[in-house]
Amino acid sequence: MRNMLQEEEEGIGASCDIRVAEHRLELANLYGELLAAEDMGRADLPAALRRFARMALERTNVVVVLDGVTHTRNSFLEFVREYDETAARAARIKPH
Repeated sequence: MRNMLQEEEEGIGASCDIRVAEHRLELANLYGELLAAEDMGRADLPAALRRFARMALERTNVVVVLDGVTHTRNSFLEFVREYDETAARAARIKPH
């Protein structure tokens, strides 16, 4: 039995607008209780990172899991800052 990702890669069903989640973000407290979770595609990642950074700023003892990698609150906030700086730098040097 074929899965939808294989069909999409081979061009079968290309007329369908099916989004495959490429990334997953989760916000959890230190006891492992999930506070928020979101699956997103590559284009939605920057906005989702900023949303989760705002949620992490509002709480003190949380961890953020990005694609299975656990980050402390502060390391995640630093990651988002560096991600935004890199994206801004790439936009400045990208030829139009």
